Amino acid sequence: MQVQNYFSTTSESAIPIYVVSHDAYDRLLKEQLHGHAAWLKAAGFTAVSGRVQFLPAAKGGIEGVVFGVGRDEDPFAVAALATMLPEGTYQLRVTPGSRSGTMLALGWAMGHYKFSSYKSKVADRTSGHGHAKLAWPIDADQGHVLRVIRGLFLARDLVNTPANDMGPSELADAAAQVAKDCGANFSVTEGLALIENNFPMIWTVGAGSARAPRLIDISWGDQRHPKVTLVGKGVCFDS
Repeated sequence: MQVQNYFSTTSESAIPIYVVSHDAYDRLLKEQLHGHAAWLKAAGFTAVSGRVQFLPAAKGGIEGVVFGVGRDEDPFAVAALATMLPEGTYQLRVTPGSRSGTMLALGWAMGHYKFSSYKSKVADRTSGHGHAKLAWPIDADQGHVLRVIRGLFLARDLVNTPANDMGPSELADAAAQVAKDCGANFSVTEGLALIENNFPMIWTVGAGSARAPRLIDISWGDQRHPKVTLVGKGVCFDS
């Protein structure tokens, strides 16, 4: 998964996206959007959340995009833009006090998610080709955005996969891949070995299924450092 392909490392020739809220819209019409004020009024544009208005260029094409975020209550509203814009490179222009570049970049990337595992013909969501790209906001923590999005996409894929194809074994395989990608240690305690290793409740809860329950253990880091343990329960229902 190459999430970074949803972004561009350069803003050269990028089409501006003006992210406007109700409170800032009138001021922007007098300032940054002054040259398009008549067009926006004629089109009946308001800064309602999710509303998009393209700004025409003098010689044809798109000179800019205006995107409404209402009262600016949804930090991920820009996710909708990912599927609304034609191919090209875009750059966000936000008003003072708006969301951080990291939050906006997260929203943009989230809009590209598609669950296509069962589709025979679908555009490759990971290639980034043929899609709108966003120039990285200056204040965006790129590493954080890419890590969070990869985790979110994986979680959504696991949740969206039907239970008959996402049992304990498949969940363990997904966890093993995460451990491998992160250079972590990985182990699985399965079936009757749960009782032998003093995990009777896991065995008892999963014993009613034809698919054996298991305990997945991932460990990472320096043993000399303080230890933090996260415990979760992955429930795979039988169909």
